[in-house]
Amino acid sequence: MTGSGGLSAGEVRLSRQQHGSNSLEKQEGSGLLARVLAGFGDPIIRILLIALAINLCFLLRGAPWFETAGIAAAVFLATFVSALSEYGSDAAFRRMQAEAAAVTCRVRRGGMLCTVPADDIVCGDLVLLQAGERVPADGFLREGALDVDQSALTGESREIAVRPQPEPPDSAQLLRGSAVLSGEGMMEVTAVGSRTLYGGMAQQMQEDTRESPLHVRLDALAGTISRLGMAAAVLVAASDLFLSLFVQGGLSEGAAAILQHILHAVTLAVTVLVVAVPEGLPMMITVVLSSNMVRMMRDHVLVRRLTGIETAGSMNILFTDKTGTLTCGRMTAELVFAGDGTRFDGMQALRAGAPALFRQVCADCRCNSGAAVSAGTVSGGNATDRALLEAVLTLTDSEPQEQAGDKVSFDSRRKYAAVRLPARALTLVRGAPELLLPRCTQYLAPDGRVHALGRETPQRILREQAAEGGRVLAMAVTDRAVTADHLPAGLTLTALVVLRDPVRRETPDAVYRLLGAGIRTVMLTGDHPDTARAVARRCGLLSARDALVADSAQLAAWSDAELSRRLPQLAVVARAMPSDKVRLVQAAQRAGLVAGMTGDGVND
Repeated sequence: MTGSGGLSAGEVRLSRQQHGSNSLEKQEGSGLLARVLAGFGDPIIRILLIALAINLCFLLRGAPWFETAGIAAAVFLATFVSALSEYGSDAAFRRMQAEAAAVTCRVRRGGMLCTVPADDIVCGDLVLLQAGERVPADGFLREGALDVDQSALTGESREIAVRPQPEPPDSAQLLRGSAVLSGEGMMEVTAVGSRTLYGGMAQQMQEDTRESPLHVRLDALAGTISRLGMAAAVLVAASDLFLSLFVQGGLSEGAAAILQHILHAVTLAVTVLVVAVPEGLPMMITVVLSSNMVRMMRDHVLVRRLTGIETAGSMNILFTDKTGTLTCGRMTAELVFAGDGTRFDGMQALRAGAPALFRQVCADCRCNSGAAVSAGTVSGGNATDRALLEAVLTLTDSEPQEQAGDKVSFDSRRKYAAVRLPARALTLVRGAPELLLPRCTQYLAPDGRVHALGRETPQRILREQAAEGGRVLAMAVTDRAVTADHLPAGLTLTALVVLRDPVRRETPDAVYRLLGAGIRTVMLTGDHPDTARAVARRCGLLSARDALVADSAQLAAWSDAELSRRLPQLAVVARAMPSDKVRLVQAAQRAGLVAGMTGDGVND
């Protein structure tokens, strides 16, 4: 790299030669003709083609053409309709991929700032990032400070603070596909294209999978039809020959007559074979699946392969992501606790039941925040700032916001944020309970009065909410000054606010209906085991007595045989990595199960 001005044009070319481009390798899609020809590999279609060939031979001898035309029409419709449906769906899918990939990045090259397509990024490039952008490649942060969301890659719902390191780290700090939530910075690219974590996942998704259950069943049906049809044809031909040659005395009629009897027996055998073949079956299956594909597209579900519809119907185990799939995918202020343990189910209940306490909490949510409201939408700040501001936004939109004075922004090392309200001569503090509670000597009661704070009640709330997978924040107030280097004692506890990614309303019912359909659901998440267990309980995944909760480390310690043995009891995998998901699906397939995977991230 030439100084801090980025790569020169020559260095860009050299890096692209050594490390490749940032575009992802894609398997070439099959054309329409290739898909039609591939359709002839269907086992039932092969039997129909054999029957068609035999009928053509008899057609030359003056046999009726109706049967031959019917078989030809069935073969054509079954192969062409299937190929056309899949070709159109695959083309739509590739257009979506192309639109998603058409992004640009700001890169420093040759001492100048320029905008280039993301696919043109190379190793060693200096890429400028800011809130709202996506990381275009793997690398590490050289300058600035970023908060990123990697949930689409790792399944971990919490945002990650990324800061420059004195020495370049061994592994990437920033991963391709991550979203920058806040901050600005400059990253140096260390891996591009298929060498990124995202690229490796993309390659895994393009690997050929095993045959669908429908194809397996049709193959078995074709074998059964072949054996039974052949047996019936031989039996009919033998019976006809025995009748004509031995019972009716055909052996004494001469060679020409015997040949005629043999030809008649062969004709009967071929007729039995043709009748045994269900000509309409492939056409019926194709028409039904194509109709279902159209119906699902109306519901905004894109099906790339027709057999995927039938495969989903044959599924008996479903692996599902948590964040954004079983849950809403965003933090919400669900509960508020006063210092005496009084519980309020949300900000609405707090405003109705404790107006004085609500005013103090509301001031903290609005003033002690890095988030802001723009055109009715909350943006900026971190996930906690946005969740708290959204919680009070509709309840206070008609009230003027208090004037904020000096601020101490939240930092993951400091674990608190503070803001001075000059009009009240008070400082609002918000942060980790383990940091603030030891400094609190009193609390603000729901009636607005101040009382001495006991230790047992707040600690009990923390234990209970940790077991339920909630994240607890402490809010406090003081008349003293708070700086980035000094947090005074003698604080007054305002409230304990519980943030949680809520389970979707339809999730428990969906899990129950899947179970009723014979489909077992296994949740895979990057969260802590305690959080995963709490969410699984609310989803109804731990209803069985022997339901097993494991984490990635336990999964790695199990052999393939041990995993297969424990799979029927497995309900939750916490701290799951993308490789764990692949291994679980492969284990289910080895066990003879039809496995499904659902999620909203590329790691799914």
